[in-house]
Amino acid sequence: MIHITRANKRKLVLYGIILLIAYAIFSSGYSSHRSETTIANAKPEDVWEFVADFSKMKLLNPTITENKLLNKLYEKPKLGIS
Repeated sequence: MIHITRANKRKLVLYGIILLIAYAIFSSGYSSHRSETTIANAKPEDVWEFVADFSKMKLLNPTITENKLLNKLYEKPKLGIS
């Protein structure tokens, strides 16, 4: 039978706490981010076309490491009042 000393119990508790903290830090789930900006002297249609172009996704969001476009279904939105 294994004899656990007081020092070994402290180490086990310490290691357990460190593991729990590491798990809480590294297993964080989904996080959302939102930002807004104003582009001066630009037409809304030009801005929409730039943002809607998926080939510019890495330029718009540098945190994207890989972007694969699986299906190119794009319908230009109708701007204006009917």
